[in-house]
Amino acid sequence: MSKVVAPKNGKICVLCANWNGAIGSKTIEAKPGGVLMYDRAEKETCFKTGAKMPAWASCSGFKPRY
Repeated sequence: MSKVVAPKNGKICVLCANWNGAIGSKTIEAKPGGVLMYDRAEKETCFKTGAKMPAWASCSGFKPRY
């Protein structure tokens, strides 16, 4: 498990509304300074593409969750 930080305005899967449906990330944590910490190794299904995507990936269909 390797935790990394992402800005709230980042366009990566872990921050996308299409990633893992209504559940979203199981490891994401809000930290001071407007950043989010998540587990880089987490993989969930993208409900837009149907593919299993890593938390750090991005795509043109990004839809903000947070």
